[in-house]
Amino acid sequence: MDWIEILEQLGVFALLLGAGTWLAKSAIEKWLEQSVATFKERLRRESHEHSVRFERLHGERAEAMLAIWRAIRSARAEVGTFVSPLQSGDIEEQTNRGKEARKHVVETRKLVIEDLIFFPKGLAERLDQATKELSSTWSDAWIDYTVSRDQGKNPYMASDGKFSEFYRAWERISKDFEPVIEDIEAEFRHLLGVEDCAEHE
Repeated sequence: MDWIEILEQLGVFALLLGAGTWLAKSAIEKWLEQSVATFKERLRRESHEHSVRFERLHGERAEAMLAIWRAIRSARAEVGTFVSPLQSGDIEEQTNRGKEARKHVVETRKLVIEDLIFFPKGLAERLDQATKELSSTWSDAWIDYTVSRDQGKNPYMASDGKFSEFYRAWERISKDFEPVIEDIEAEFRHLLGVEDCAEHE
């Protein structure tokens, strides 16, 4: 075998090797492109599914916040109407106001208990405590009211001449409960991404 034959065989071998390398490289590139495209599509689909789930959860949380917010405001107003020193009507009307307030308090408490899972632990605890306080305020006032009513006495004054639990319930509802509600409202606004413009100035 002479040099020319060796070079020819090497050239053919090199040509075959080059063609084989090019085919292998092309096949690997095509496989990688398909794999990357498949991976991108899977990521896009999973991202969309996550986005839909997050939006649904956020929507459910927003609905829960709105329902709880309205219920707390309504229950507070009903208890306030029941214990307000400015009453009109007779004993039956006052008793009905107390029963209506109880209905709102119970509904609010139930709603909060059912939806606590939507909220961070700290807010869930404040909501739980606020509705317990609202329930306790109503309960103390109702007991004092019914005892006074049954004895034919003024529910705002205790037998020793001091203000009764009924009157103290008015103070708790009209003064002490408002900062609690404002704190919960601020936290709800934060969770919804709705901040007061004044906070950002």
